[in-house]
Amino acid sequence: MVLEKKGRKIISEKKMNDPVNPNHYKDGAIECIDAMEASMTPEAFAGYCKGNVIKYVWRYEKKDQLEGLLKAQWYLNRLIQKVEEPSMASLEDVEIEEMASSSISQHL
Repeated sequence: MVLEKKGRKIISEKKMNDPVNPNHYKDGAIECIDAMEASMTPEAFAGYCKGNVIKYVWRYEKKDQLEGLLKAQWYLNRLIQKVEEPSMASLEDVEIEEMASSSISQHL
């Protein structure tokens, strides 16, 4: 699906292979998300991922619902991957139930 915007053709996000991490985020030698992670402590990056999970769940009903939930899932999977790494041992005390019952569940 191609959309017109002010005389320019733009590709709908639905046609992107990965709307969370589209091809233009992968230009160059390193992906944007990897550069962001490299610039942060493991705890800061975990917070970044958690914040994005909250953001996308918070507003999924206002936009493309499935896409918003898939974006939240992508960041949640990335957060889980980081928590499973040995370098994240300090975050192992964080309980998944506590995260799941945060303000997200109150909003829903």
